[in-house]
Amino acid sequence: MTDYIDLQKLRSIDSLPIRGVGPEHLDPEKTAEHITRAVERRRYRGPAGVEAFWKNTGCLAEDDNDLCATIAGIMCFGRNPQSVFPNAIISLVHYTGSYVHSNEVLNRDRIDGTIFDQASRVQEYLFNNMRKGMNLENLHRGSLEREDVYQWPLPAVREALVNLLGHRDYTQRGVVADVLMFPTHILMTNPGGLPAGVTVDRIAEVHESRNPIIAEILRQAGLGEEAGQGVDTILREYERARLPRPQFEDLDHKFFRVTLVGRAPETFYEGGVYAKLTDRQRRILAIVRTLGGQATAQQITGQLNTTGDPIQHRQVNRETTQLIEIGLLRRVGGSHQTQYELTENTPTQASFFSPNS
Repeated sequence: MTDYIDLQKLRSIDSLPIRGVGPEHLDPEKTAEHITRAVERRRYRGPAGVEAFWKNTGCLAEDDNDLCATIAGIMCFGRNPQSVFPNAIISLVHYTGSYVHSNEVLNRDRIDGTIFDQASRVQEYLFNNMRKGMNLENLHRGSLEREDVYQWPLPAVREALVNLLGHRDYTQRGVVADVLMFPTHILMTNPGGLPAGVTVDRIAEVHESRNPIIAEILRQAGLGEEAGQGVDTILREYERARLPRPQFEDLDHKFFRVTLVGRAPETFYEGGVYAKLTDRQRRILAIVRTLGGQATAQQITGQLNTTGDPIQHRQVNRETTQLIEIGLLRRVGGSHQTQYELTENTPTQASFFSPNS
């Protein structure tokens, strides 16, 4: 028996034909607009005709003698993608509290349409409902120039959303992707765990795409990085913002989740005592808030060191003592179990921000 390579088994899931779903399910106008813009961006050099583009990129594929749309074709250029994949939507929920609770829902929406439609609508909601303020560092340097700082690094949020849409498993029935917005963090969960050979620990090193055709079309549209660079972008933006590293989770190899922690209220200008805080003191308050309102000196030291601020215990004690003196922290517990706790004088997050209009 002669060994051979079965090319069908090497095809990605988003390149396979959907039986009974023909080219009429694809929108030629949306596709023509995409081609024009991709050429202008110098991200596409293939055939300019719509049907030729569909075939060349893998939006259409043959099934015996029939020409059928693929997952990539339907999700990127479908007239009505949910008529083929009803659960290929994003459930967007905005909570007023820090946990999932039915009594704390500020807004709930079902985001459908193509991948481009979903990306646009979710991004618009997140950007319009996150908060922004003025960076205090300019004031400490004596500059009067205002620098707007958003609650989350915008490029990181955008890239995480594109990753959710580009890497989800569209063949899973009965489950949807989730984007949950909280006052302090954003959770994005998509069906489909990490691809084979990729682990959470090596997510920035091992690059494997479940949907390479969708990933390429997103890249052409300027919505995605080159293969494997999306996570790098997220991590780089978070490091630049000196925020805690995003948390990546592979949930039973069935779902993938990323947690994006936002900036704490102390990052933004509100006047009064907060205008006099040092950058390190603001980060200490943010760390205590992130850890549930209480933290030990050891926890604070460890968190500061992981955000690129090398510090020793005695320096932490000096900073926390000043925060205690101005009434923003209090000591609780005995001498060997001392913790630092936020006081009632530390306003809630909502009182610090002005909505991003």
